[in-house]
Amino acid sequence: VFTLSNLLHSALETHPLFVFAFFGGLVVASIVGIGIKIRWNAATAIALIVGTVVAFWLVGLNPLETADHSPLVLFFSGMIAIMAMILPGISGSFILLILGQYQFVLGAVKSLDLVSIGALGIGCVIGILGFSRILSWLLEHHEQVTIAALVGFMIGSLRKIWMEVTAGAELMGGAGAADIVLGIVLALAGFLLVSFIDHLQSRSNPVFVRFWKPSESTQAAADAQGTD
Repeated sequence: VFTLSNLLHSALETHPLFVFAFFGGLVVASIVGIGIKIRWNAATAIALIVGTVVAFWLVGLNPLETADHSPLVLFFSGMIAIMAMILPGISGSFILLILGQYQFVLGAVKSLDLVSIGALGIGCVIGILGFSRILSWLLEHHEQVTIAALVGFMIGSLRKIWMEVTAGAELMGGAGAADIVLGIVLALAGFLLVSFIDHLQSRSNPVFVRFWKPSESTQAAADAQGTD
């Protein structure tokens, strides 16, 4: 937060099209890498559709123009934001934006407003401790349906990526051919980066497995890790 907030804030102000094109590549790679491992049936298909619709609706909400920034409100905002942060495709920062807390929290970090930061932080800790247990239970008892819903969240979140890309193009005075090409290159770079990291862990990423097949011993170790 402290090391990258200024860099990311500057990039979002000057080159939002490129930032969100890269983010889009990251999300699409996650959709492909996880989605191909799901055992598809009626239940997982319904979960995918529900997750997609919920995320598509959520990221289209308009932020609150005015909001209460009291410690109690920041506490509950932190709880809600951290729950979203655990879920793929739903940004905790975007939830803070919808709740009208994002700019205030950034200002609190920069000014070291320890009361506000502390209230938000405590909410995050309690939220992640509670929601992570719920998510773990769902993954243990309804793994395929839960993962399908999470993939749906990622698919639905692409609406926000596209909204930001188009808004970034307008902010830059329109996207020229060079900007479009660079955006595509960055999206591809993000896609390949996540696919590469996924393949290092799983050895079965659909993009890299075609030309980078693991040895039998490496695959056995990866299978054993997955079983564990």
